[in-house]
Amino acid sequence: MDMISSKQILPTTPTTNPQHTTVASTIGTPNASSNHRQDFEIDWIRRSNSNSHLDNEKIMAQCWTIIGDVPLDLVGVVVVWYFIGVASICTTKILADQGVPPLVLTFQQLFLGSILLRIHLGTTGELQPVPKAVKDKVRSFFARTRRKETTKLSVENDQNDEENPETTITSPSKTNNKDATMIQSNDDALFIHFGLMGIFDGLDFLSTAIGFTMANASFVETVKSSQPITTTAVALIFGIDTLQRTEAAAMAVIVAGVFCSTLGNAHTQNDNFEEHRLSSSSSDSNMTMAQSVQTAMIGIAANLMFALRVNAQKKFRAHPEGQKMSDANMLMWMQRMGSLALVIPILIWELPGVIQRTQNTPFWDELVPFWILVLINAFCFILYTLTNTFVLSRVSVGQHTGLNALRRMFVIVFTAIAFGVPITPMKALGILLCFSGFSAFSYYRNQQGTTIGTKKDNNMDEVEEMDP
Repeated sequence: MDMISSKQILPTTPTTNPQHTTVASTIGTPNASSNHRQDFEIDWIRRSNSNSHLDNEKIMAQCWTIIGDVPLDLVGVVVVWYFIGVASICTTKILADQGVPPLVLTFQQLFLGSILLRIHLGTTGELQPVPKAVKDKVRSFFARTRRKETTKLSVENDQNDEENPETTITSPSKTNNKDATMIQSNDDALFIHFGLMGIFDGLDFLSTAIGFTMANASFVETVKSSQPITTTAVALIFGIDTLQRTEAAAMAVIVAGVFCSTLGNAHTQNDNFEEHRLSSSSSDSNMTMAQSVQTAMIGIAANLMFALRVNAQKKFRAHPEGQKMSDANMLMWMQRMGSLALVIPILIWELPGVIQRTQNTPFWDELVPFWILVLINAFCFILYTLTNTFVLSRVSVGQHTGLNALRRMFVIVFTAIAFGVPITPMKALGILLCFSGFSAFSYYRNQQGTTIGTKKDNNMDEVEEMDP
């Protein structure tokens, strides 16, 4: 973020990342209208000599830097980013309302998303293979399995080889042994964190899909806006973060917003089902409140899975081979690992129901439109992720944080309108509190030159948007 005083505003020149120029190559530098607005802002600040208004001037100047200094030719990409994100969430909610089990819905999103991203990376020539250490660990695992099977068939020969002193292998020196042990330990850590990234990513998507089956999308997204709380909590537990008082106060505002939104969601459900009640007993009201609380807990669980995935990714990035992998390739492998982790649960619990439903569903009337919607959902998610990565490569972290805060507000309000969910005063208060708390938390973090969730990982904000 550029530093701005009350006397001078330093113009910024957006930089491009060559890794992301394939998404939109037509974006250039700010035009004359952007410079005119900057000159007007400079004159306005210079004309103000009152000390009582000095703080307000600084706040306005910094807010202008976060949002208003975004190049005008980038606005179109930001608009696409916003609407594609809404389309991804809306199609996910529609599929959930059609009775698609959360496990199957999550598998579809991850598997098809990884395929589409694989096609994109292969077309642009940016595809990267699995890290060599991970590939070697997988090969050694299957090699050990084959050796065990061979050993069972030739136990006597193996025993003779062990007793023969001519075939014994001399042990390496202590120094070489220590180096080999260290390399082996690093490779094991890379393999573990690579797998944990995919598992936690799959659980994050699964929790969100479960939340969409239990409540409206706007409420789920409001709860998920409490993401900084779980991310920071996990970072504190692992000792990679510290928390300031201002950040804690912003988190308290987010908690209050989630609480108010939960109450507002319960009241909304009560109003929608009022005509279906047979009596005015409080059991239905308590059940509705219980469902609202359960949905909130599911959203918090999704945020926790995201935080654990971010922690695993941070450790994966600490390895030399992990640093070589681009964000798009890492996302592709995460989605592939997450989908593979769901195969066995789907085969056990969901496969019979899926087969029965497919047989009983008309092919052209329902099955074909269903798969078209599934492909649109996967395409929207991948395009949403790529546009987000491109926007982040063109603006500062502070600008991206401000745009992301507005994006969350846009998603919550737009999904409520799209699905006809009334926004009660209590729910509106919760949304505003979550938005204010998220913005304040992001602002205080950026004041310290950091991003959301950790003070030692500048990729955190970039990773954050790899989220359903």
